[in-house]
Amino acid sequence: MAEILVNGGVKIIPKGRPPVVETYHRLKLIEKNILIFRRKFEKADKEDISQVYPLTDRSQKLMYSYSCTLEVCANDIKATGARQEFSDYYSLLKIFISRASDAHTVLPYARYLTWYRDLKDGDILLGKKFKWHGYPFKDYGEMASFISRRIDESLSVCRAYLCLLSSTMDSGPRHIELGGLASEILAVQTKVYHDKCDGAMGSSKIANRQWIEEKLSGISFSSKFSGKIQGFEPLVYFLMEHIITNSLKATLLAAANQHAKKDFFRFSKTFAGVPVIAEPRISVEITDGGNGNVVATFTDNGLGIPKESLKNLFSPDNFCSFFSSFIHSNGSSLKLFPYIMDLTGINLHVESEVGQGTRFTLTIPKETAFN
Repeated sequence: MAEILVNGGVKIIPKGRPPVVETYHRLKLIEKNILIFRRKFEKADKEDISQVYPLTDRSQKLMYSYSCTLEVCANDIKATGARQEFSDYYSLLKIFISRASDAHTVLPYARYLTWYRDLKDGDILLGKKFKWHGYPFKDYGEMASFISRRIDESLSVCRAYLCLLSSTMDSGPRHIELGGLASEILAVQTKVYHDKCDGAMGSSKIANRQWIEEKLSGISFSSKFSGKIQGFEPLVYFLMEHIITNSLKATLLAAANQHAKKDFFRFSKTFAGVPVIAEPRISVEITDGGNGNVVATFTDNGLGIPKESLKNLFSPDNFCSFFSSFIHSNGSSLKLFPYIMDLTGINLHVESEVGQGTRFTLTIPKETAFN
């Protein structure tokens, strides 16, 4: 049974997870459709707008199918989750439904594909090439590559949810190069948050984008473990991606909000007590922890987590509303962490202080013995 350490405290994960067969099969169909979409995206000539339009149409249909599936899943979970012995498990599945009801949670590439199509359309209509200066991408080729990586991300997230819904692994463990996985997540998410910060600053000024690029230099990565572990990649991916995105929200996105609304932020009572993030810093480090473990440490100098919220960080009934009006986040992904750790034997230690930042430490077995 995995333990979650929160500033020295221990939380034991409850047992009792029945399979949700119909829910599982419906999400399995979504996984199949994402695989089909990925093959079509890879084969299409993205320079030809006539081949891009069918991709965006198919993507919209997939999003609609996914929304319909979630509605049925929610009803299934409500009906079968009424049994008292399974109440702990279904409270977490309700969080899954609430998170996944935003199609971009599992289909994060859709927005960028539409953006790609619109930019291509603009080039044709205006008879000139789009200027990429200050944007997260240098050209259409890099943007198409980014969309492809986000489709792969969709598969990983979808498969992680499949594991949570069924409490089983679809396939055996595979070898994972943790350093490469963390590096890939950072590469994708820094571009995502470049875009989010640009939106938060409410302007397309080149100066703002230069500010964002300057702040991105505060993100560092190092791996002192060159080997591979044997584990289930979608679940490890889910943990690492959500820790990294939460760090980006609490540092880079918070700093962008403060920079854009500095006068309002300075005098508004709404933001009283919110720490100022002058120079965002995020560090990701992979090391050999000994005793058959690899340690992944994620450290930031962001907003931090208040003590009263920290002790209930993983409670399914307690959403972390601290600073949520400021960075639009309630930490709902963290509610799913206990069950991933229960399945994989991964341990987590969290340390945080408001105004100082947060450190997440994952201790990952080199050979996962799945529960």
